[in-house]
Amino acid sequence: MNLPRTRWLLPIASTFALIGCALQSHPTVMAAGHERAALWDEIGVARAERLPRLDLAALLGTQWLRPGGGATLVLRTWSGAPSLAATLFDGRRGAAGVAAAQARYRHTVAVLESSVRTAAQDVENALADRVSATDRLMDMGLQPRARIRSHEARPLFHPPEYS
Repeated sequence: MNLPRTRWLLPIASTFALIGCALQSHPTVMAAGHERAALWDEIGVARAERLPRLDLAALLGTQWLRPGGGATLVLRTWSGAPSLAATLFDGRRGAAGVAAAQARYRHTVAVLESSVRTAAQDVENALADRVSATDRLMDMGLQPRARIRSHEARPLFHPPEYS
């Protein structure tokens, strides 16, 4: 029996690299990854809102004086002052904001994992369909030879006087 030559297959490492590249560029995975990054930053913002605030204020002013019709006198003044503001009692509002941001982040990570699983399944299905199509093409190449051999072998199993 003449078996067809083995088809060309990607090495295992290349197959995993192909799947990884396909997953990284999958639109659903990319969108979920961006959402995860945004919510990670939101946790940082919620934590920063609990810290004291340091504000710097500056004032720059110019006055023009013309005393008694003489020369103009220009006075330039400036002032700057820092201010520190902190909330002493917020009723755990800040901690609740951090906890809520962390919960939204955990939810987004779960959505990301789900979208990666779905995209991986899509990629695996596409690769399996490609292998199946290659197998069908190889089988189609064998069919004419099988028909000829079957036609040649028919008299051996079905003598002409009984057909």
